[in-house]
Amino acid sequence: MATVELSFSALPVHVRTARLIVTAVARRSGVAEALLDEVRLAVGEACSR
Repeated sequence: MATVELSFSALPVHVRTARLIVTAVARRSGVAEALLDEVRLAVGEACSR
């Protein structure tokens, strides 16, 4: 599988974009739909730190 690296500036406006991208990657990687909300939450928490 290819490796992709993204970086965003540390602005709250980019949190939604990061969540959308991570959710799409998780779906393509076979993560169960039931876990996607937890993935979104984890990204939001990581961005707030």
